[in-house]
Amino acid sequence: MRVLQRTEHARRRVVGAALAVAAALGLLTSAPNTASAEPCDGADCVTHMRTGAVAGAPCAAQRLYALGLGASGGAFICYATYRNPVTAAWTPLPPLVGIRDFGALCSAPGSAQSSDGLPLVCRDGTWERYTPALPVS
Repeated sequence: MRVLQRTEHARRRVVGAALAVAAALGLLTSAPNTASAEPCDGADCVTHMRTGAVAGAPCAAQRLYALGLGASGGAFICYATYRNPVTAAWTPLPPLVGIRDFGALCSAPGSAQSSDGLPLVCRDGTWERYTPALPVS
């Protein structure tokens, strides 16, 4: 009887370990949990785009969908610092190219938005999340 209990216990441990390995492999090989879409060119593709942005003018800060266009078509981001999140202002960006995926390759200076609203800039050949530490020219 005791041998059967040990055998059953050992079998459960082996099955549990196999399931854990299978789950870990599934996590390693699965796609990242971000929205992905075909690149779309131009400001018309960018959802929730605000208009009337003016450099230095106040705006309502948002973490996502923070891009805007000026009267002449220039791209801006409504940016607030963590130290003062109440005071946000429109900050110029490189030319807006449309919708791109975070981490995808890029070749020219530009700004974009991910399909899930993340503001992006092209830096060192990769679409990265916008931060004021990144060069924008």
